[in-house]
Amino acid sequence: MRKYIFLMLLFAAGACKKNVDTGVVPASTSVVLSTSGLDSSNNLVLVQLNAANPVAFNWTSGSNRGNNSSISYVLEIDKAGDNFASPLLLPQGKGVFTLGWTIGQLDDTLLNHWKATPGSATQLQARVVATVSGSGLTPDTSNVITLNLTPYQPVSTTLFVVGSSTPGGLDPTQAAPMTPNPQNPTTFTYQGPLAVGSLEFITTLGQSLPAYIMGASNKVLAYRSSAAQPDKPFPIDSSKVYLITLDLLTLNISIVPVAQPPYNQLWIIGAPFPNGWDINASDPTPPAQMFQNPNNPFIFTYAGILATGEFKIPTVVDGNFNVTYYRPIVSDPPITDNRAQLVPFGSGLADANDYKWEIYTPGPYQILLNTQVDTIAITPFTPYPQLWIMGQINSWSTSGATPMVDSTPYIFTYKGEFPLGEFKIPTSVNTASNYAIPYFRPYMQHPPLTDTLCQYVPVGGGIADEDDYKWNITTAGTYEVIINQLLGTIHIIYVGP
Repeated sequence: MRKYIFLMLLFAAGACKKNVDTGVVPASTSVVLSTSGLDSSNNLVLVQLNAANPVAFNWTSGSNRGNNSSISYVLEIDKAGDNFASPLLLPQGKGVFTLGWTIGQLDDTLLNHWKATPGSATQLQARVVATVSGSGLTPDTSNVITLNLTPYQPVSTTLFVVGSSTPGGLDPTQAAPMTPNPQNPTTFTYQGPLAVGSLEFITTLGQSLPAYIMGASNKVLAYRSSAAQPDKPFPIDSSKVYLITLDLLTLNISIVPVAQPPYNQLWIIGAPFPNGWDINASDPTPPAQMFQNPNNPFIFTYAGILATGEFKIPTVVDGNFNVTYYRPIVSDPPITDNRAQLVPFGSGLADANDYKWEIYTPGPYQILLNTQVDTIAITPFTPYPQLWIMGQINSWSTSGATPMVDSTPYIFTYKGEFPLGEFKIPTSVNTASNYAIPYFRPYMQHPPLTDTLCQYVPVGGGIADEDDYKWNITTAGTYEVIINQLLGTIHIIYVGP
């Protein structure tokens, strides 16, 4: 209990608004206490959706009664009827006339300090005691305010999916974590393969209870807190990739299948590529493999310096050319033709005539194949002439972003001191501090610094842009950052303290 009150005092010191104390206070006036964020009768039903909303106690300065001394204030809060016999004491010092909480912090205080019952009104009383420094005068006590506060039971901030349908099975220690929505942390999502079976949701990894199970239908959750309560998991009738979205406040849930990519590995063979027409992955010079985007597994990419000649995209590389390929719609189309098709062996004209794409002009290219809509982009690569580093290193100022050094047309480097914190790599800067610009970003938020993957993300370019993915420095010191725009790689090398 003492530890909790001490933490409350620390919060009070940080949350209140401080005014400069000059020692001069108004002439003979009493301290008057009021509130904000409650209704006119000081009633409030706390709701978790409003957890970030502010509530506050405010008071007037009172009087030093002509003593020319400063005044210090203590806010006292106690249960109604206890007559402030053992109140929660929140000293505010001098020149302080407000103390603020969020609804979430107030709810936490009601549940943990006053042991209030969620959903039931708790009546508290508050007053401010003002003491004139060094005067020996009797402290001035404000009016008493009665508060009627109804707390909520906060839902879990973590959630895991467990069951025979999940990759981790029935073992709660192997349950898969769900992802909370940053804008509404009471909603969670999970996407991944599920087998035929069933599943439910636990709040703590390794513990089967409490859990959320199926309610009145497969679109509604129910809360299960005891082994004596019936256990009704959600059934999964077919093996597919599913997207699960649920809200712990509304208890709504959606479990819907999503399309799976037809392949999780693809290669490119042909004259433009370093290993040519080699179609055997076990050879010393195996075929060039495409990169599957971890944020969108339907998308495969390849980047590099290409020679002239034809190419196609096999789905199997076991030494046999008689396999299914991704091919163009016509033979040797212009690279501006973005159509592609999946062609099984012996399936028709495209396979019989061995349709292929062709590179006519050698140079750097980036190739992107979307297997969901069967399109291909074959793009000559033009590097950005300048890149910058933006983050804690320069207080997130676009106009003050740190320029990187051009090593080659594709590679930029920077070596310098990095503080703790995040960074990303913008492709332009301006004095208007406009952050809506393309960036080079990681494929996930805060990847290990040993992860060498980075991606070019245009404005509105998907989850990496929506979630503002960045790299994160956890050990301050000197680092060398090397980014290759063409290949989409980055090396973040710790040099020393």
